Amino acid sequence: MTQIHLTETFAPDAFADLILREQLHRFSNSFQIIAALARQCNRDGGTLDTALMLEALEERTRALTTVHRLLATSFEMCEFAGHVHEIARELVRSFGRSDAIVLQIDHFWLPQKHRFRLGLIVAELVTNTLKHSLRGCAEGLIEISARATSRTVILTVCDSNRKSLNGKRPLPSPIVAGLAESIGGIAEVVDQNGYAARVILPRDEQPAPVIEGTWSRVPVRRTMSARVLH
Repeated sequence: MTQIHLTETFAPDAFADLILREQLHRFSNSFQIIAALARQCNRDGGTLDTALMLEALEERTRALTTVHRLLATSFEMCEFAGHVHEIARELVRSFGRSDAIVLQIDHFWLPQKHRFRLGLIVAELVTNTLKHSLRGCAEGLIEISARATSRTVILTVCDSNRKSLNGKRPLPSPIVAGLAESIGGIAEVVDQNGYAARVILPRDEQPAPVIEGTWSRVPVRRTMSARVLH
């Protein structure tokens, strides 16, 4: 996990550095997977399994390509659930796994400038689940929920490997903490019958649509009185 020392507030330059670190961090994960598979192909070269390993390399590389494309793509809030599911599914594929994904997504609205960072938060939390919590499990389940209250949106990611916190309160991922803070939220690790990562964001009201157009005043037509008619 990338370690970043955070200050209490983010200056614009500091946040730009954080985003760059996140990009490098994700590219690093991608290249690690490619390198490991390439090493395996090289070590076992000439065997009948080489074709299968190369096929797995292609599939996982394609999945990583899709993840990066999704993270860079703008989306409408009505598409949020599908967007999150696709990111999580492709991340699972990139790890060569077949974990199930369960979504519980409420309807809510966030401004466009926050959606990109919310996608990064989801990707980082799912990646950490696959790298650490489910690493020793042949197959598991990843739960992603986004519950809306009158004032907040609560994003939670947990998995079927319910590790107890044993009374400890571990710190959240520095990347997730920084991204959450940049859009006015907080990140924490909570005990929900086991380890769960949670991000609480302020909920914005969707602005009323602006109707654009032109109008002109309709001239008032004078009616003729009975005296005029005579």
